[in-house]
Amino acid sequence: MKFIKRAKRGAIILSAVYFLTGAALFCGLTISPASLCLLSGIFLILYGAVRLLGFFSRDPYRLAFQFDYAYGLLSLTAGCLLMLFSEAIVTFLFPFWGLYTLFDGVLKLQTSRDARLFGLEHWWMILLLATVTCIAGIMVLLMPEASVNSERILGLSCGMSGASNTCIVAYTVRTPKRKGPIIPLHNESKTPKGIYEKI
Repeated sequence: MKFIKRAKRGAIILSAVYFLTGAALFCGLTISPASLCLLSGIFLILYGAVRLLGFFSRDPYRLAFQFDYAYGLLSLTAGCLLMLFSEAIVTFLFPFWGLYTLFDGVLKLQTSRDARLFGLEHWWMILLLATVTCIAGIMVLLMPEASVNSERILGLSCGMSGASNTCIVAYTVRTPKRKGPIIPLHNESKTPKGIYEKI
């Protein structure tokens, strides 16, 4: 139980940092491309580590952490590449974040569908934020890097991704109250009372 609580806490903290960074960029904060590349690398390494932690936790529904083995390794690899080869990658930083955000949004569309099948009440909120995340990722891909609005659009994509991460973790991660094998059900309304609790 402590393991899954730590995974949830870490995911929410990093998602909040992700959201606040995006909000700062959207509001006009200016960061040099080299610094943005370095910060992106650090964030992705930490984010990948938390995603892997979540994958190995005992989350019964496996909604927030269902893609996290591949996603965690991908984030760790991308973060290391951004830090080691920042000078070569900085030119492609915006297309990279656009693709990353779009990929993230598409996976969350799947999560919203699964949450609906489980009967979770807030599945529509996950769907809404995932859709906006996909749109923001496409906007980053289509926005010329030299545009004065490029960092604002990048901030929007980061903010939406962070908000959707927080929503998914907050509303879908559960922990078992008692020991024993956990069999996820496809409808929360059919789950015997007292088996799961929100953390």
